[in-house]
Amino acid sequence: MTEIDPDYLLRRLAQSRRAAERATESSARAAHLAMADHYAAVLRSHAIPVPRSVAAASER
Repeated sequence: MTEIDPDYLLRRLAQSRRAAERATESSARAAHLAMADHYAAVLRSHAIPVPRSVAAASER
């Protein structure tokens, strides 16, 4: 299995959440939220805490 980079995943999680907030079409919003859920699930599966807010994820 490939090693994960928590900092990379946290940045991607924050990016997906911000993109979902900006998305005007519901399908685009759903896609961004799905990616955010995926990144969060990967982090949790490796026992890495996932911040609730985008700001917290962006600060890492």
